Amino acid sequence: MHDAVALHRVATDRYTTARSRPVRLVLCGQEVDPLGVHDPGRVVVTGFVTEDEKWAAIRGAVALLQPSRQESFGMTLAEAWLADRPVLVRSDCDVTSGLVERAGGGLTYHDPATFAESLDWLLEHPDAAARLAASGRAYVEAELEWDAVMARYEALLTTASTASVVGAGSRIGAGRGVTQGRRPTTA
Repeated sequence: MHDAVALHRVATDRYTTARSRPVRLVLCGQEVDPLGVHDPGRVVVTGFVTEDEKWAAIRGAVALLQPSRQESFGMTLAEAWLADRPVLVRSDCDVTSGLVERAGGGLTYHDPATFAESLDWLLEHPDAAARLAASGRAYVEAELEWDAVMARYEALLTTASTASVVGAGSRIGAGRGVTQGRRPTTA
């Protein structure tokens, strides 16, 4: 996490210096200020926030940045899409970059230069950025909402249950001279 924060501090510094745009990186959640990243003009560290503050921060952003290389699930991405915001994720995180690709809900980057290019694109194309966010929202509603998840679990359980019954049939009579594909012998 600290490497990601450092990378984005450098990327944000380079970005705002090179482009003279008033863009700030807002870090919510785990306290990272001991790294000395707090710079009110460029980097704001909030620490943990309330749910209302979290949603306000997401809605007030150009995009949600998820810098992790080791994400196991993209809950923050789903939250951004539900708040009608596109996301910006690392291309070397298979989970988040794959989720962004499937959802069509954002952009990926791999270094400070592509981070800057992606952020420029989002700032310069607000209508297209809104379409990315809408695509992400549609993905969440179709794939991650409760009813959709439960339907997949029910289908999985039905498949597993059917496979178990079929598989059990080949074991009937096991240990009594019965082999699969043969009729049981009577003694």
